[in-house]
Amino acid sequence: MENSKNVRGVLAIAMLMLAAAFVVPNASAGAMLMADGEGDDDMTSFGSAGGEAEFVAWMYNYGDADYSGVNISASFDDDSWTADMVYFESYYTGASGTATADLGGLAAEEFDAIMAIVSIPESAENGDSVTFTATFDADGDPAMVEFTLVVTDWVAFSEDEVQSYEEGDPEEDCAASASCNVYTITVLNLNENDISNEITIGFAGADEGWNIAGDDWDEMNKTATLFGLAGDDWYNVSLEITLVGVNVPAGDATLAFQAHDDDGYIQPFFIVMNATVADFFAVTATGSGSKDVAADGGEVSWDVTIKNMGNTGDNFDISFNTADAVAAGWSTTGTGSDSTGYLDWKGSGEASEHNFTVTMTVPAGLGAGTSHGFTMSVSSSSGATAADQEFSATVGQSYNLSLASSAYEATKAPGETAEFSFTITNDGNGEDSYAVIVGGPSAYSPASDAAEVTVAAGETGQFVVSAMVPADKQAHTQSGDITVTVTSEDGATTASQTVSVTTAQVFALAFDGGAKTASVAQDASVSVVFNLTSGNGPETVTFALDGAPAFAALSATDGVVGPGQTITVTATIAPTADDATGSSSFTVTATGGSGTAVSSGTLTVDVTEKSTGGGDPGTDDIGDDEDEGWLPGFGLLAVLSALGAALLLRRR
Repeated sequence: MENSKNVRGVLAIAMLMLAAAFVVPNASAGAMLMADGEGDDDMTSFGSAGGEAEFVAWMYNYGDADYSGVNISASFDDDSWTADMVYFESYYTGASGTATADLGGLAAEEFDAIMAIVSIPESAENGDSVTFTATFDADGDPAMVEFTLVVTDWVAFSEDEVQSYEEGDPEEDCAASASCNVYTITVLNLNENDISNEITIGFAGADEGWNIAGDDWDEMNKTATLFGLAGDDWYNVSLEITLVGVNVPAGDATLAFQAHDDDGYIQPFFIVMNATVADFFAVTATGSGSKDVAADGGEVSWDVTIKNMGNTGDNFDISFNTADAVAAGWSTTGTGSDSTGYLDWKGSGEASEHNFTVTMTVPAGLGAGTSHGFTMSVSSSSGATAADQEFSATVGQSYNLSLASSAYEATKAPGETAEFSFTITNDGNGEDSYAVIVGGPSAYSPASDAAEVTVAAGETGQFVVSAMVPADKQAHTQSGDITVTVTSEDGATTASQTVSVTTAQVFALAFDGGAKTASVAQDASVSVVFNLTSGNGPETVTFALDGAPAFAALSATDGVVGPGQTITVTATIAPTADDATGSSSFTVTATGGSGTAVSSGTLTVDVTEKSTGGGDPGTDDIGDDEDEGWLPGFGLLAVLSALGAALLLRRR
């Protein structure tokens, strides 16, 4: 505990010096009491279970009369902590007491500082926190000072003074570099027992522009970790902190660290490192360069930015040398001598910049490659200068074009190819080679007959783009955009057009199967099924019998067949006893919405004489899978014949 007491004793003396600063002129209002205090960190002190925590409370009589008697007493916001855990002792009079102390009188414009030592109960746990209140009573005038006591086995702190930095020192050895300093964070075990916990110190934030290194420092995780600490021992974490000059202004700067252990305790204050950064002067100028100008001349301009790259404010003078441009007859504007005025430090955004525009006018009729220009210089009385900036313009080839197509839409049937003739017009001032790129739905295989087309100035060139309609596309299907893009040699000048292909409807009604035959007796009926398929689009069809006898009829006179689908229509033949026997042939005709008519295969019907067997002649159906020429009843005769032959063989 001796290390802890030494640290707190130094801190307490510092607080007494601060108290002296509160002396104010006599208010001529009798005795008047003021009180304040300090712990290990502001109003907070630390101690381990079974150990002690120390505070300093001070009182000041800033009136013009004396106090005859002053007492100090202790209290806590947790009932398990009692006043008798606190021992008070005056630095000046030596007056002391437990729970309370009689400090004697306090003369006008005098002060006293009292050490409060709190004994922490053994039952306290790391992370516990209580509010400890020291109350002064001076002849009935009260003044209270509230402190926070945190129970912990350890504390991490730094006693380093403010350290100085200069920006831009390339020296890698921290001890020799003006841009690097070594700081120390001390981790102190507050009790006699060893600590087995891992204690981690993490980077909690800072002004941008600092780099942290050191033997104990994990650069990837930005932490330093102690794996335990012996009783009453301490460990110094040494950190090399370098100013890397990204965004640190001249003047004071701070870096903060946070300590915690693997039991979940987080030290309730930041460990703060203080630094001061010396003035640094620098400047950059951007926006210069060479620009192209078309053969017909014109004005070119540059947007120039002068930026203060120092860490403090500065002023910069600007001057130009336009002799080259003037000799060539090229005029300039914005090139007179000037000053940026005050520019703030480099991290202040727009306040650190001075922006302006310079222009140069190039006459027409000059040859390609002709080049002239001027220069700019930037400097400061601080010694900061920027490299001379060069501005020039070169007469070069101008690129321009237009693109047109002979048509932008085409309608083609599946399997057919649509072709679009494109014309490139070279509107530039020199020969140009144009790259042709075709993009679009891959199913249509869009392509150009030329990957590159070379066109003289003012002339035109042609190429053809083709796209084939896939065989499975339904009528009226849109291909979507087929994009044709041509690009000049400069890689930047482009023109695009889009074309598309619509799938034409193919009217392709067809009956499947060939000729059909059927046999029916008088007063009986037979049905024959016909299947009709369509093309690539929906179609409304009408059905009719062509050359059929009166006793033949269709199941439907119209219908709708979908793209590539099949519908059926049934022809029913039902002769009466009055209808003649014999054969007749006819077809089924289907007429589509396009007016196109198709006929089925010929259906031949054999009407036989009505049976006299007395049974019901019935009705037969002949589907599309019947054998051609099959007649009702013949299949049964074949079966009976085969059965009779088998019986004869068995009897033998």
